Amino acid sequence: MTGSWRGGLGALDLPDEVGPYVRDSESQRVFRSYLFMRIVPILKDIGLWGPRIVKAFTDMGVLGFADGDLDAEMANDETAAEDLDKLRMDHINSWPPRLERCTVTPGSGSGARAKPARLASP
Repeated sequence: MTGSWRGGLGALDLPDEVGPYVRDSESQRVFRSYLFMRIVPILKDIGLWGPRIVKAFTDMGVLGFADGDLDAEMANDETAAEDLDKLRMDHINSWPPRLERCTVTPGSGSGARAKPARLASP
């Protein structure tokens, strides 16, 4: 039976049995944990914490993030972002290799071959 499964992106034309699979998948669980790791402590901190919110977060299995250390998580995120930026810039700065000069070596038969010499690093 095909119906409209209502997920996070609106109505999708998918079989009804797809809904529970998507909702309960490991990747969705991990996504929710990363998302709510930030949202739950912020909502508690700014006072948007009541019985309906607590029940919703309990039903989603993310209530445990309420007492999370958001400052420490954000510091970890910043460190990870800086590490990724450094790796990315190291890769960008190492490519393409620059040519320092061409050396000519005798080839077999007639003519010679030019062989480029690469710089060690920029």
